[in-house]
Amino acid sequence: MALPKTIHAGQVTEVSTTPLEIIGSIRYSEDGLKKYRYIKVVTVALLQGEVCYQADLATYDPFNVHNDYSVDCPHAAAVAIVSIPLNSYGWVQVGGYHPNLREDGAVALKDPLIGDGNDDGECDTMAATEEHLVFAFTLSDTTTFEDDNGNTLNCCKAYLHNCLFG
Repeated sequence: MALPKTIHAGQVTEVSTTPLEIIGSIRYSEDGLKKYRYIKVVTVALLQGEVCYQADLATYDPFNVHNDYSVDCPHAAAVAIVSIPLNSYGWVQVGGYHPNLREDGAVALKDPLIGDGNDDGECDTMAATEEHLVFAFTLSDTTTFEDDNGNTLNCCKAYLHNCLFG
């Protein structure tokens, strides 16, 4: 039986304009508690902590992502670990603890989270009939963090468990 491939912490923050891995590759943190997927960013750059979605299904290309809440596929695919420029490749997180998940400033501890249909790249608390879109649960109330571009943003600590790319 083959063991799952692991990735060192420094490697998950590498981004490139050319693929360094096979698109769609899965890796696990060394402790096995986090899961990552290798993707290409299309349409608009991803910012650290943003929720991302499967890109336009009309021109379906597996593991191309953007931060636009999608009518085609409103289920969150993953969360950006670091900012990834447009038309670049990098790792996104699809499972486990994430310390800086961008959100709308109104989540509370233990809230089930879905993508925010009003604010691209952010998550929001689930409403009735949205159970099928839940991709994470909060582990904290709303707080703030400074992303890798120097922006102060609302965020929460969360556990990702049902991302589309997971």
